[in-house]
Amino acid sequence: MSFSRIVPLAVDVPASPGDAGRDPLFDRWEALKEARAVPFDSRNPAHWQERFTVAVARAASALRDHVYQVEGERTPLEWALKARVGGQVMVRQFAEHLPLKQKVERVLSELRALRMAGLPRVIDLSEQIVELEIAVARHHNRLREILNGAEEPLLAAAGAGAGAALPRMAR
Repeated sequence: MSFSRIVPLAVDVPASPGDAGRDPLFDRWEALKEARAVPFDSRNPAHWQERFTVAVARAASALRDHVYQVEGERTPLEWALKARVGGQVMVRQFAEHLPLKQKVERVLSELRALRMAGLPRVIDLSEQIVELEIAVARHHNRLREILNGAEEPLLAAAGAGAGAALPRMAR
């Protein structure tokens, strides 16, 4: 079952050495999908809890990488923000990072405090992951539009201005 769909961005600025071309937001989305797909067996709830927690922790780590990548110096979004091309859209995009981080950290905290997973709690945590997966997909797709210059007419009209320094992302 699919609740969302995204395609990885071709990222020009590596999050860290050796990460060129990696899209951590896509990685986060995939980790959330993996968590959601972990089967629950009431005879072995610890197995579900362990695999689910590992996938959610990977999602939290990938979000940290994403924030570093897009808000760090010399990144495409930072260039555009400094040039004030579509600044409000990017400010809104950056403002989503904290709520996304808080939501995934809350799920991780709940998982770590959980003594033994029962079906009602598994369903609740899985629903939270579905909501995060959808939110990450929306955030990712909006980022694609920002980088492609289609989110605001101002970005699309930048042409030879600062917007031209933005890399064109693969669709």
